[in-house]
Amino acid sequence: MSENSVKGSELYKKLPEFAAMRSAELQRSLQPVVALIDAYGKLVSRVVVALGSSKPESRQASIVRDLIADVFDFLYEWRRPLFEGRAHVAFPLGRRAYESLSLLSVCCQDEAFALRWDSGSQIGNREIREALATLPVSEEKDGLQELYKLFSKGAHPNRELVGERHLGDDNEYVLGSIAVPELVLVVDQSITMVDLWFWFGALTGHVAKDALAKSDPGFGHDYLEVAANAKDVKTWLVASFNNLLELRQAEMREELKRRSKSGDRGA
Repeated sequence: MSENSVKGSELYKKLPEFAAMRSAELQRSLQPVVALIDAYGKLVSRVVVALGSSKPESRQASIVRDLIADVFDFLYEWRRPLFEGRAHVAFPLGRRAYESLSLLSVCCQDEAFALRWDSGSQIGNREIREALATLPVSEEKDGLQELYKLFSKGAHPNRELVGERHLGDDNEYVLGSIAVPELVLVVDQSITMVDLWFWFGALTGHVAKDALAKSDPGFGHDYLEVAANAKDVKTWLVASFNNLLELRQAEMREELKRRSKSGDRGA
């Protein structure tokens, strides 16, 4: 067995170790986000328990319950690759969560739309955004479109997210979570993640309000506490993002100065 074979196999086996190390580091740095996600996850679990005590009263209600579970699964999984320092892997999960959440918001308000989707009809995100802009519990159309553009960009390979690994140029191994994470991207996605959990928590609480009033009367108080904390966490994240961006821009200016002095102007 060659030296390369042995080394490659050993490093491959360490991929989970690299991921666990990065996750521990980032979760410590972003502990308020981790705690907030867990708080929302527990709220949604309470919603599911409340709904699970009774049969759905209509096909629309069954569809809504299916979508609640679908959104939760993707929102829950989104943070794992993100906190492992693999923002490029996390993006497609975030996009899927956003698309199901948008659809859920329409389906719980428009029975005809829900039944149409349930029949297998292909419904584009633009139509969903347009419907959300006109429903009683509406969402701002331009904001939704910006989110869609963000996720579409992140879910496809582009130079901004397919980072330079410098394999063979200082680095001998670059797979998995071994690379230093790009904190600007991690914090940026964390902001969006908090926004979607905030939306999801409010929506599920509204859907299950009658069931919760009977079986979990303390839900409303707990939900308001979590929602208030979400606003504080987002404010902290936005400030952190701006600070990181300023640092990154300063580093880029210094790098340009260095290249200019050395005569290395790049490609």
